[in-house]
Amino acid sequence: MVNEDDGAPRRIPNLVSLPERVRSPWFELSRRLLLALGILVGTVLLVWIDRDGYVDNGDPGSGVSLIDAIYYTTVTLSTTGYGDIAPVEPHARLINAFVITPARIAFLVLLIGTTLEV
Repeated sequence: MVNEDDGAPRRIPNLVSLPERVRSPWFELSRRLLLALGILVGTVLLVWIDRDGYVDNGDPGSGVSLIDAIYYTTVTLSTTGYGDIAPVEPHARLINAFVITPARIAFLVLLIGTTLEV
């Protein structure tokens, strides 16, 4: 619409507003669980691919298996950290510091947020 005084366009306020999309609590809970599972699976794969950079102090000669990677990841993401499996190579330590630690923080924020929302 054009203003008759100076010919400049006049803004018309937005009179239509759409309601916020309300999602089911089950949808939100499922979404958060899938995100947590994604973080867990991604971290397990990262540790398992780089398994030569880790040592199992309980059985140092055997190496780190897929089950060990799952165990290490769950212990690490939960911040328990028993220390029986540890990164020993410099690249494994850097990956742990710059990838797994932020994943741990995201995992904990996700779990705490889910707890508070429920």
